[in-house]
Amino acid sequence: MFLPSSISLSAGILTLALATSALSGSASGQRANRADTQAAQQTSRLRAAGAAYERGDYNAARQQLQPLLKSDPNSFPVNELAGLVEAARGDDQDANPYLAKGVRLAPNNSAARTAFAMNLMHLHRAADAELQFRKAAELEPSNHEANHNLGEFYVQSGKVAAAIPFLKRAQDLQPDDYDNGYDLALAYEQTGKLDDARRQLQALVKVRDTAELHSVLAEVEEKSGKFLTAAQEYEQAATMEPSENNIFDFGAELLLHQTFDPAVAVFRAGAQKYPASVRLALGLGVALCGNTHCDEAAEQFFRVSDANPTDPLPVLFLGRYYSEFSPAIQEQVRARLKKAVDAFPQNAQVQYLYASALWKVHWDDAAAAPLSEVESLLRRAIALDPRYGDAYLQLGILLASEQKDADAVPEFRQALNYSADTGPIHYRLFQVLRRLGNTAAAQQELAIFQQQRSKDSTAAEQQSAAVEQFVYTMKKAGQ
Repeated sequence: MFLPSSISLSAGILTLALATSALSGSASGQRANRADTQAAQQTSRLRAAGAAYERGDYNAARQQLQPLLKSDPNSFPVNELAGLVEAARGDDQDANPYLAKGVRLAPNNSAARTAFAMNLMHLHRAADAELQFRKAAELEPSNHEANHNLGEFYVQSGKVAAAIPFLKRAQDLQPDDYDNGYDLALAYEQTGKLDDARRQLQALVKVRDTAELHSVLAEVEEKSGKFLTAAQEYEQAATMEPSENNIFDFGAELLLHQTFDPAVAVFRAGAQKYPASVRLALGLGVALCGNTHCDEAAEQFFRVSDANPTDPLPVLFLGRYYSEFSPAIQEQVRARLKKAVDAFPQNAQVQYLYASALWKVHWDDAAAAPLSEVESLLRRAIALDPRYGDAYLQLGILLASEQKDADAVPEFRQALNYSADTGPIHYRLFQVLRRLGNTAAAQQELAIFQQQRSKDSTAAEQQSAAVEQFVYTMKKAGQ
C-alpha cells in the first residue's frame, strides 16, 4: 500500500509572498510621506496576516487580509495568502478564486501553481490539477518537491506507471527522501519492474532500515520466484516490528509453500500476542488442518466463531474443511452451519456449505437430511450468487441422483460457465446425456473430459488453491 498522500506545499511560497510584499498601489507614491506611510501599513498588515497564518490563527489572518484585498486586489502576495488561508480553513471553494488569480498574476511561480493544483484536487478537478502540477514541474525541472508532487498526484489517480519518471527524478535529486523512495519502489513493484524495485528498496534500507521495507522486499522476492528469500524478508519484518500484519504476512508465506509446521508455530505465537485477531486465529486453523490436525483446527475455528458471532468467516472455514473432520466434529459443524443459515441469510457460501454437508449426511441417513432441504439451500445460494459454479454443480448432481437428468443438464452447463476445474463436470454431463439417449452429445462431453483428464487438479493442488484463497481473502480484509 502506498504511503498516505505526501503531496506538499513548500513554506517558500509564503516566504516569497512576504518578500514581494511591496503592494502594487504603493509604487507611484514612494517619495510622498503619506504614500510611504500607507505602503508601510499595508506591508505590516500583510506580514501580520502571514504570521497569523503560520501559527494557525486563520481567522486573524483573514481579518488582516480583508482591507488589503479591497485596497490592492491585484497583488500576488495578497491573493496567494488569502487563498492559502481559506484552504487552511477547509473552505476550498472560497480559496479557489484567490489561488487561480495568484497563478494569473505570477504564472512562472512553481509554488503558486502547486498550491492551486492542490486546491483543484480537493475540488475533484483532477484534469485541471494535473495541468498545474505538470506546469510546476516544467517551471522547475530540478525541483525535488515539484517532481515529487506530480508523481504523487499520479499515484493517487491510479496512474502508477505515469508516476515513476517523476518519483525517480525526485529521488535522484534527494536520495534520502524515504517517503518518495518508498512510493517509487512500490510503483516499480506494481508495474512489474521487480529488479528496479529491489534496488530502490535496498538503497532505502541504507537510509532507514524499517519493517515495511522488508515487507515490500518480501513481496518483490515472492513475485520473482525467490520464495526462500521472501520468507526471510517477511521474517525480518515480523522480527523488527511484530505487528499483527507482519506476523500474518510471514505465516501466510509459509502457508503458501506448504511449510505447515513453521506456519503453525508463527500463527500460534501471533494468536497468543494478538488474541483478538481473527485472521491470525484462522491462519492457525488453516495451518493445523494443512498439517493433518483438522480436529484441533476445528476447535480453533469454534473459538473464533464464538468470539465473533457476527463474522461468517470462521463458519465458512468449518464448512470448507468439513470432509476433513472426524464424525463427532462434523456433527458440531453441521449444527453451526444450520444456525449460520439463519444468521447470514444473504451469504451464498453459507447456504452452499450447509447444503454440501447435508448432502454427505443424506447417504447415511436420508431422513436426517432430505434432498428437498438440500435442493432448497442450493437454489437459495444460486439466487444470491448467480455465478456460483460449485452450487450449480452440486444441484446438478442432486437432480441426477433423483433421475431428473433433463433438469440436471442446464445446471451442469451453468457449472461449466463458472468453474475453473471443468473436467469432472464434463464427465457428469456425459453420464446424464447418455442416459437421456443423446449419444452424440454424450460422446462429445466424454472426449472433452478425456482431453482434460491430465489437467485435473490433484488433492494437493486443491489444498494449495484453498490456502491461496485464504491468504488472498485475509490480506484483502487486512488492508
